Amino acid sequence: MLFSRPPAVVVVALFYGAGLAIGLVFFVTPSTFLVLWLLFGVAVVRTGKGHQGLLLFAGAMVGLISQADERSHCTHRWSTGPKTAEVIIHDTPRARGVTGGTVVRSSDGCDGEITLAFSEDAPRGGTLVEVRGQFRPPVLRVEDTRLLRSLGSLRYSLRSRVDDRIRRLYGARSGVVAAMVLGRKNDLPPTLKKDFASAGMSHLLAISGLHVGIIAGWIYLLVGLVGAQRLRPIAVAAGVWTYVALLAFPAPATRAAIFITVSVLAGKIERSPPPVSTLAVAAMGVFTIDPAAFRSIGAWLSISAVWGTALAGRELRRFGFDSALAKLVGSSVGATLATAPVTAFGFGAVAPVGVFANIVAVPVTGLIVPSVFLSLLVGRLMAGGAGMLLWFLEAFASVAAMVPGGHFEGQGIGFASTCAAITIICLWAIRRKPTGQKLTMRFAAGLVVLSWSGVAATRTLTEPPAGLAVYVIDVGQGDAIAVRTPHDRWVLIDAGPRFANFDAGTSVVVPFLRRMGVESLELLFVSHGDADHLGGVPAVLREFETGLVVDPGQPLPSGLFQEYLGLIIDTQTRWQAGRAGDSFLVDSVSFSVVHPGADWVERQLEPNENSLVMLLEYGQFSMLLTGDAGLPSEELFVAEIGDVDVLKVGHHGSASSTSAELLQAIRPLLAVISVGAGNSYGHPASGVLANLTAGSVDVVRTDMGGTVTILANGDYFDIRQQSTKPLVQGLGCLLPRLSLSNDSSSNRSACLRKQQAISRTYSTISP
Repeated sequence: MLFSRPPAVVVVALFYGAGLAIGLVFFVTPSTFLVLWLLFGVAVVRTGKGHQGLLLFAGAMVGLISQADERSHCTHRWSTGPKTAEVIIHDTPRARGVTGGTVVRSSDGCDGEITLAFSEDAPRGGTLVEVRGQFRPPVLRVEDTRLLRSLGSLRYSLRSRVDDRIRRLYGARSGVVAAMVLGRKNDLPPTLKKDFASAGMSHLLAISGLHVGIIAGWIYLLVGLVGAQRLRPIAVAAGVWTYVALLAFPAPATRAAIFITVSVLAGKIERSPPPVSTLAVAAMGVFTIDPAAFRSIGAWLSISAVWGTALAGRELRRFGFDSALAKLVGSSVGATLATAPVTAFGFGAVAPVGVFANIVAVPVTGLIVPSVFLSLLVGRLMAGGAGMLLWFLEAFASVAAMVPGGHFEGQGIGFASTCAAITIICLWAIRRKPTGQKLTMRFAAGLVVLSWSGVAATRTLTEPPAGLAVYVIDVGQGDAIAVRTPHDRWVLIDAGPRFANFDAGTSVVVPFLRRMGVESLELLFVSHGDADHLGGVPAVLREFETGLVVDPGQPLPSGLFQEYLGLIIDTQTRWQAGRAGDSFLVDSVSFSVVHPGADWVERQLEPNENSLVMLLEYGQFSMLLTGDAGLPSEELFVAEIGDVDVLKVGHHGSASSTSAELLQAIRPLLAVISVGAGNSYGHPASGVLANLTAGSVDVVRTDMGGTVTILANGDYFDIRQQSTKPLVQGLGCLLPRLSLSNDSSSNRSACLRKQQAISRTYSTISP
């Protein structure tokens, strides 16, 4: 449909969508919109294109109303700090205590959807509760709960019962099952999510059009088996809408339900509309019911995937390929090409290996979904069979994720534009059924243009990747952490060790910063004065202009410390002693000191126990930086820290830090250990690793994988390491762990290549 005149309903959808973008995305003020509309009205009168103008106007008005309503929600009106509200709990929180809710009353007079994080005493889904807690946009971290009443809602009650049943039947895999049938993504193991994303199979872990299509297909089959062919359309429509209502109408599932309903009803009256027309109707229905879905990556992935599949089917018929295998491969290629620009822009990744991986994975998922539903009725026997299929799907995703060149990563609009250009080249190359020679020439010409465009872009575009980047630099037995803010400003925490024959500052940290294009530092934190943290700092101060240096304010009687103080004086660098309660903001990234307090420093002589402990926060992302603080210090600040995403393990994993109480209080998803390979201290200690394992915390270590890179956009984050395992080594690491036990989905840290955190919004690609 890219090169031919689109059907009228597609034109209607395009103009309505353009108006919706004006009102929702650009959000012009009502007065400005009125002026623009008057000017546009003049143009409409002069050109006679009145119906397009009305569609634009209707879409823009819907967008403006939706945006105005959204801005009245608590997540937009609340500032950081203590809040009290009455909230309807959507689902019973699981192990991490995270769930969604709807604010129905608050002291600020706002309402709307919100994410809640409970530390204990979490209420069941479908209850109205009064909550008190600290709001850190966009999450309300609940400290106190008072049950008001149970709502008795059929949807909430049914979801809770299904969720409880899934927990009992599937144990450690219940998080995966709940994601696939209920759309709950908070309890997916982070490493499993990353494997599925790298394999191009993330859509299988989220409720999407595929899942609704599977439900519709099985209903159609079962109704036919009982001989009620005439009831098939009604049964399919009723079944999918019941399921979508249970899910609370997410955009991809709603789109699929509308698409299926229109298709079956058209078949009932013996009509056969083009798939793109049905898709246009479904898209307009979704964006009218929920205009905010217009900005949802999941909605656009759903639409582009269906469009790509339909286009591939049309081209296959035109080229004379009618076999089932050709249709399966063609549909996978079409969906991958069509969704590539969206995944590149929304997630910074594209996985071509998914073209082949989904040929196996989609049919397996088509068996898993009905097996899970049947197991809810039958019990453990059917759950055992579904569990075996889940085990196979997990193992297959792990292997596919290791295929060299199977997925590519990039940042920003440039990466998305490249993927869009490749999609357009492929569509142009197959236009009008070309001969083999013409097809080759078109591909070659398109790739030449793309290559030269890429050269021009690299010479003119210098925009840094969006979001936050944290680099835990591999400096051996020491600490050095570099932070790049969204506007390309830099903060450094420690600079590694210095010994008689090695200076991490000169050999590692300064060269790293130079490679990254750093010209100056906004902040330099020195956690404490021991040589494994302070050692490289003098070299850094000599090379880079630094805005402010912060340390615990505890002088040490060493030549290294005297050299450090002398450089601060010589370079006229501002200095400050860090104390609990201090906060430093660089762009939208905050560094809050939680330890030591002034009284503590006065009576504590041990440098490790005076280490700066800081909470780094950016949007929803948080990371606790503990320096070398030990167990006595942890007892002081453990009650001050809520849940964090990443923990920089204290004192290189020494047994003198990282207590089970700390891990229970902060519940990190990932732990990073900065430690030297083969060190003589026995770091990290086996007890610390056992505590992390007991807390279901994934671990990355600089001694095993090199520098650790954390990329965060405020909603989700990636963990990367410079060194990666080749496929053969990865298989050797994976195969001993492949078993039929329920634990296989959560014990993956030993063979980790990449890790991604649980995402509130965009953790899973969900077409």
